[in-house]
Amino acid sequence: VEPPVVVEPPVVVEPPVDTTAPVITLVGDAAVTVEVGTDYIDAGATATDSVDGSLTPITDSTVDTNSVGSYSITYNVSDSAGNTANQVTRTVNVVDTTAPVITLVGDAAVTVGFKSLYEEQGATVSDNYDEDVIVVIDGDVDTDTLGDYNVTYSADDSSGNTIIVTRVVSVSDIDAPVLNIENNNITIKVGDDIVLPSATAIDDVDGDISDSVVMSALPDTSVAGEYEITFSSTDSSLNVSEQTLVIIIIEPD
Repeated sequence: VEPPVVVEPPVVVEPPVDTTAPVITLVGDAAVTVEVGTDYIDAGATATDSVDGSLTPITDSTVDTNSVGSYSITYNVSDSAGNTANQVTRTVNVVDTTAPVITLVGDAAVTVGFKSLYEEQGATVSDNYDEDVIVVIDGDVDTDTLGDYNVTYSADDSSGNTIIVTRVVSVSDIDAPVLNIENNNITIKVGDDIVLPSATAIDDVDGDISDSVVMSALPDTSVAGEYEITFSSTDSSLNVSEQTLVIIIIEPD
């Protein structure tokens, strides 16, 4: 009698258990800087898994490029076995590196007269981020003293960006002397001597410069007629003042 045949049950081979988490790799730098108000396009990330191969990490983080600050973008991914990768984070720094813009009211170089009134025209300021930037004006103009004076206009925004603009104010002698002749019309007879009236010249910077008064050539008194003589005075800044004397030469009775 043949012994009974013993049938062994089939061997069930269990598949290996996947316990290895995917690995996330950033595309680009782990820390990036962008200027406030500009567009930010994230470079993203990739992920690989020992079983599933390539995976796509996801993130629900956002970056507000209209507000200065530091933002974190966190990437997550899990494989089909439920293994979760270690999160990977990119830091995005939104910064303001743009200085305010100062616009002078009026010219950047102005001239005012000696001992006159200097009226400051001021300046306006705008900034790409802040709305409450103010302009600080510094510098005195002494119109009693000739020379060039610098008036500075500065502004700082909340990020520490600074701008300085300068206006040059030149206090100059722009006024001619005040020239005065005692008479501006004299009449003599043919052959008489011309007696010239006295003349004075007062300058706001040089003072009494009457000694500097000069005149054009005198007419020939032997010829009757009407002649004009010019008196002039020039100050140290070459400002000229002129007055005219009319000499009428008549025939004797």
